[in-house]
Amino acid sequence: MAKGATAWEAYPDKYIKFSLEDGRVGYRATDEWRQDSEDKIRKSYEKDDEVEASALENKRRNRRTTPMTKEEIEKATNKWRPYFEDRVEKGNQAWNAAISQLTQ
Repeated sequence: MAKGATAWEAYPDKYIKFSLEDGRVGYRATDEWRQDSEDKIRKSYEKDDEVEASALENKRRNRRTTPMTKEEIEKATNKWRPYFEDRVEKGNQAWNAAISQLTQ
């Protein structure tokens, strides 16, 4: 489709030209073109539904049913501790900077 072209200009064989009561010209998509468009939209939604259903089934199949062990908790804590300590430090620095500006 050409940039800036209307659909009936880009695909003239897919539209029926008709006259409106006030003399203006109108265009209506052919039944086949409309059905093709609806089928594409429907197929897109069906594919999305299949992906979502597959992801949900995978989640159900692989979900954890036991609590984390002490080793897993320690590993997760050690992995994320530096990130959260950094966030806390940056928050403290921002707080201290704001307080210094207010007290000057």
